[in-house]
Amino acid sequence: MTPNGGPEPRLPRVVRPYVLTGGRTRTPGPIRPLDATVLTTASADTRPVPDTPEMTRILELGTAPTAIAELAGQLTLPVGVVRVLVGDLDAIGAVTVTPPTPRTTSSSSRGSSMASAPFSRPGRPPVAPVTMKVVVAGGFAVGKTTFVGSISEIEPLRTEAEMTVESLGIDHAGHVAGAKRGTTVAMDFGRITIDQDMVLYLFGTPGQDRFWFLWDELVRGAVGAVVLVDTRRLQDCFAAVDYFEHLDVPFVVAVNLFDGVATHHPREVRDALSVPANVPVVLCDARRRTHVQETLVLLVEAALRRVSGAA
Repeated sequence: MTPNGGPEPRLPRVVRPYVLTGGRTRTPGPIRPLDATVLTTASADTRPVPDTPEMTRILELGTAPTAIAELAGQLTLPVGVVRVLVGDLDAIGAVTVTPPTPRTTSSSSRGSSMASAPFSRPGRPPVAPVTMKVVVAGGFAVGKTTFVGSISEIEPLRTEAEMTVESLGIDHAGHVAGAKRGTTVAMDFGRITIDQDMVLYLFGTPGQDRFWFLWDELVRGAVGAVVLVDTRRLQDCFAAVDYFEHLDVPFVVAVNLFDGVATHHPREVRDALSVPANVPVVLCDARRRTHVQETLVLLVEAALRRVSGAA
């Protein structure tokens, strides 16, 4: 903690991250999803775990079910490095890695409740909760990082890089260009505990076209998506709308209220985007937790109706 009570600033690493894995970028077997849940086993103390601060910290955090993306945020390490470290721990039986809950089996009326609660009941050992992934997408500088940070109960994992003169003429931030200092180059990640057995993971996509190759993994297994819209640059969200329609992923269009002002009625936005009547279009100030919460509740309820109707 700093003298004024704030968090310590994160200092740059002296050692290159992949030194921690011996230069390896993956472990044998399938690639573990970003929202896979890691849980330390009861026998971890008896396993030959490498005595490194990173391994020790993973085991500490894993005493409660924790997603790989969240571990990366807590350790301030690239997700790829954490995947390798978790794979090593899994191989020696020090942790178990639970894949995310399939989208078709996540239906529950609990999905509309956003109250926080512990993962496990008193007297019960920790178990991997049912997880639901929601993707927050949209154009560049539309407010995705702000949206995730407004609602996450943990410090969000952010992968921001400072914008330099090299981005001039390439990245167009529109009316927020003067205040835009950094840009997401991989993803944002946040978490919301819905109840003692269910957790919502939020994944924010990068907005620039050159990072679209990351979307497939971020969206895989998602129960739904929020497409954030800036009505001053409406065309920037067309690709996201087309993407989720093509994959048949339920989504909500959220018109971000920059400066807290609504310049267009949701009906006008719906007409401009040509989205069907079953796609909710709402006004949302990404800076306000209550607005974000209401948007997510609307999305989860719509996704659960879709799942229930297909059952």
